[in-house]
Amino acid sequence: MTGYIDVQQHMIPADYARWLREHGVHAPGGRELPEWSPALALELMDRQGIAAAILSISTPGVHWVRPEYERSVPRPGSTVGCPVCPPRSRGDPP
Repeated sequence: MTGYIDVQQHMIPADYARWLREHGVHAPGGRELPEWSPALALELMDRQGIAAAILSISTPGVHWVRPEYERSVPRPGSTVGCPVCPPRSRGDPP
């Protein structure tokens, strides 16, 4: 493998971003929630010469969720992050 390794790449899947907005979270960390998708992440990686990345949920994460909301929070790590995880060769389409 050649290229950089991004050790802190953030993901914010659409269903999670929608849930956050519905619960009043629009600009965590002082920045609007960005558009994110596996394809956009892979395009960015290709443009920047990144061969591998470690994904984590973007700010604000899920630690702030009150107990009464826990079951309604989308599971971005398991529903979106896991399918992105299998390694791909540089020539594979995103």
